[in-house]
Amino acid sequence: MKSANSIRTMFALGLILIGLLGCGKIFISSKSQAKIIQFSVNGAESTASTSSNSIFRSVSGLRGANYVRLSPVDGWHSTFGVDRYDAARAQKALNDLAASGYNSVRVFIDVTSDTGTSAKMSAPGINEKYLNNLFDFLRYAQSKNIFVIITSQWSPQNYAIYYKNLSNGVGGLNGMYLNPQHVNSNIKFFEDLAKAIQGASLANAVLAFDLHNEGEFRNNESPLNSRTGTFKAPNGKSYSLASADERQAMLDDAVIHWINLTAAAIHSQIPNVLITQSVFSPFLVRGTERVAFRLVAIEKSSVDYLDAHIYAQNTSDIDTEIAELGVRSLVQQKPMIVGEMGFLSNKSVAEGDSLIRATYQKTCQSGFSGWLFWTWDSDEQTDWRNLVKDNGALNGVFAPVARACTHI
Repeated sequence: MKSANSIRTMFALGLILIGLLGCGKIFISSKSQAKIIQFSVNGAESTASTSSNSIFRSVSGLRGANYVRLSPVDGWHSTFGVDRYDAARAQKALNDLAASGYNSVRVFIDVTSDTGTSAKMSAPGINEKYLNNLFDFLRYAQSKNIFVIITSQWSPQNYAIYYKNLSNGVGGLNGMYLNPQHVNSNIKFFEDLAKAIQGASLANAVLAFDLHNEGEFRNNESPLNSRTGTFKAPNGKSYSLASADERQAMLDDAVIHWINLTAAAIHSQIPNVLITQSVFSPFLVRGTERVAFRLVAIEKSSVDYLDAHIYAQNTSDIDTEIAELGVRSLVQQKPMIVGEMGFLSNKSVAEGDSLIRATYQKTCQSGFSGWLFWTWDSDEQTDWRNLVKDNGALNGVFAPVARACTHI
């Protein structure tokens, strides 16, 4: 029998296969860098690897929702907040997700507020109460055969010791990826988080880490607000800021460097847990200073799958979002999911139904094999329609028990 450490998160995918395919036996192993699952369906042995779309296709896609609680004080993520975590509501949501046939849920770790991971902490580390809240959620999700994708935004304030003296003067959002000290602080945080999860024997509950929700740069921050001179990035290379091609290469290389280092730190604690890095479509930020990470760069990193967020509010915009994500330029040897899709509350149920159907069809045809809705039940966000609103009207369209993607 394999130990808990050797089974790892790939056991999660095995259990998904049990739930969706009625599998008899699951055998998980690791060969070199590939993550292999062998499973039996009605006595027929099959093998799948995350080096292709096979696993995601074989389970009819990852299907789930974003479970999000927001603080009444500042509107920021408070799902596992110290003295704010609502265990009963979380368990009800997981029960209902399981009953609807979902196999995954995506949650946010709060690293910035007074009730988040750094609550009442000045030195690096993660608040024990916050961790216990996260652990409670992971345990219950595991009991329901729902696997958790963990994401975050920004860097914890109590890890500032790693970047308080910014080595190249780059701060803000760009500093997270273009300042080596800031990069190191993020690496250390994720390593500590993964170590804590492993120490609680909950690694198998975590399907994946999404390293930074909707990674992006800002054109109005250093060094992108300069068009002269050169810039030495954390990978040790120098790039001309006067060249558009070199600027783009600098950003792409920084993303790959940051992902690979952070993934390695996580894998030092939870070997072979899946890694991804989500992006939003450039279509959504036209004319702004925001510069989305590019899937064509992320694909070259050590991520196991790609995660694109699609928020088309009209069926005519879906193709545009997919095109601007650069999907057609991908090698497509890694699975792709839509980690967030959602609709404004001014859309009727009928309009939402139509958008869900169109988004499914067009993303399926473009090679996507997983979908998570924004959100399950976040009534704190009145401008977005969640799945349980109106007695679960949209869930009746989105849920796996109601709809399977016929294009995979």
